[in-house]
Amino acid sequence: MATSFDAEIARPMGFASRFRALLDTAGGRAGFVGALALIQAILISFFYDTPRTSTPPSYVIGLVWEFAFLLVQAAILAIAAFAILNWHQRHELLRLWQASRAEHRFGLCLLVNLVVLGLTVLASLAISASMETYLRWLWPYFGLLAVLGTTLLLTAAPWQFWRDLFATTWMSLILAVVSAVSVLAFSALSAAGWEPLAGATLHVSHAILSLYESNIYVDVATKRLGVEPFMVEISPGCSGYEGVGLVTAVLALYLFVFRKELAFPQALFLIPIGIAAIWFFNALRISALVSLGAHFSPTVAIGGFHSQAGWIAFLIVTVAIMVMAHRIPFFHRAQQRGGVTRVSQTGVSQDGDALTWLAPFMALMTASIIASAFAPNDQWLYGLRVVLVAAALWTFRDFYKTLVERVSPLALVAGVAVGVAWIATDPDPAAGADLGAWILALPAWAAVLWLTLRALGTIIFVPIAEELAFRGFLHRVIASYRVPQLSATTMLVIAFAVTSIVFGLIHSRWIAGMAAGAIYALVMYRSGRISDPVAAHMASNAVIIAWAIHQQQWSLI
Repeated sequence: MATSFDAEIARPMGFASRFRALLDTAGGRAGFVGALALIQAILISFFYDTPRTSTPPSYVIGLVWEFAFLLVQAAILAIAAFAILNWHQRHELLRLWQASRAEHRFGLCLLVNLVVLGLTVLASLAISASMETYLRWLWPYFGLLAVLGTTLLLTAAPWQFWRDLFATTWMSLILAVVSAVSVLAFSALSAAGWEPLAGATLHVSHAILSLYESNIYVDVATKRLGVEPFMVEISPGCSGYEGVGLVTAVLALYLFVFRKELAFPQALFLIPIGIAAIWFFNALRISALVSLGAHFSPTVAIGGFHSQAGWIAFLIVTVAIMVMAHRIPFFHRAQQRGGVTRVSQTGVSQDGDALTWLAPFMALMTASIIASAFAPNDQWLYGLRVVLVAAALWTFRDFYKTLVERVSPLALVAGVAVGVAWIATDPDPAAGADLGAWILALPAWAAVLWLTLRALGTIIFVPIAEELAFRGFLHRVIASYRVPQLSATTMLVIAFAVTSIVFGLIHSRWIAGMAAGAIYALVMYRSGRISDPVAAHMASNAVIIAWAIHQQQWSLI
């Protein structure tokens, strides 16, 4: 038979006991404080927004209320961002809260909060009495609201918890606030049609021009800027939002791909740094465009430079930030500075980080974009490809030496076959008439020099840069990525397909380019060496450029 004590234990807990048990959990405490904050916010807003006289400062009250609403939105976004940033260490933070719970005087904190709430309600009623009262007591009123918010925090957890939490997660807290403010700012800009950003770009571009130009024309109303006789109009599309979106997307992808090598949360600072940099470069692009059109050539300014300078800025910003991320210890985990994950399926050499694999290709793309900016006078700038790629190869020469191995004869045969197929499938052999006329108009020594540079770049530097990027880096990263539902063989097939497709898309004849990329990948699979697809690619390009020069079929180059 059970004793009275046993019966008391077996009796179901009453509502108060169950509520107290709920408050002893982190989720229950957070839910209670969150609901309390919502109720108090609604209560205060009701009394604050009710006029108490016939002539209330309603327009001022409205402005302050809108500002307060923005603060509430920012707080909600910041809390959400903070939770996401610290989700991986939620268990540690929970233990931190549980350790401080024993010292928490919950009832006293709740009582103080309710007392401050009553004072805040009375202040909300009094502050709207007259304009004089409103202006005199506005800042003390904000101070009272801050005290109310502090009592809510102390109701959720003791001071020691918040102190330790800040010491542990101060970086992610700053990032959460920055993220919240950024989201609200971009939302406001989007709603306004990006006009404020376009206006800011106009002023910054004008300031840059003022450093070295004298005869500057600017009209803020129409957003026109120029140096006589060349004028441009800065529309919202020229405000830089496209570059901001592109840099944000690329850096977000970069952070995801290299999340094991980067130090979080501080690596997230790279995104606002990139946004600020690309926006400034856009203003610099516009000022350079104006000067180029006024003093050199309006055709070059509006043609090649206008469209390509943005890509140049994009490359500079993204590459610089990625290099900075891997070179500055603040952003990078020192213990993981090593190479990319090994890919055993192909046997390709595994040493070297992402930058060593991609540097020649990035140099090639940079040179191509710079040259395009000076179209149609860009032919001589082809030599820039040779110079920049050679510089990248020289910079990381110690790593590239480890990739030099014997070449399979079959790789050379496959490369020649690709070259022959490329020539045979040329869709428009007469398309290079303008290039042929330009070459014929050159002095003999200049034509020989240009063709030599073109052959050198096409046969040696372009194949090395492209194969290191596609068969060397991109293929290895995709094939080494482990998805629980997919086998290693499936990932190898995905890597084969993706690299072949992307390789084709960077060429004007994308179907033939995809086929060539697939053959180069198969050559690599057979030998397990990156040197074989490089050699095959060199053989293909050698056949193509030799035929183009011999037959003057300039459409091939």
